[in-house]
Amino acid sequence: MTPELVAEILALSATGVVVREIAATVGLSVGTVMRVRRAHRAVPRAPWTADGLAECLGSAD
Repeated sequence: MTPELVAEILALSATGVVVREIAATVGLSVGTVMRVRRAHRAVPRAPWTADGLAECLGSAD
């Protein structure tokens, strides 16, 4: 999981793209995309940076 992938997932999610399409676009599983989205929403007052999320999630898929 790279910071670039996390940033792309979050950007696509913010524009309303559905999870299946995000997963297909970035080449990861739907489950991994959901993990990124959940982790990002876990701390709504201080969202993680793409770098922090990528480090936390480690290697996925």
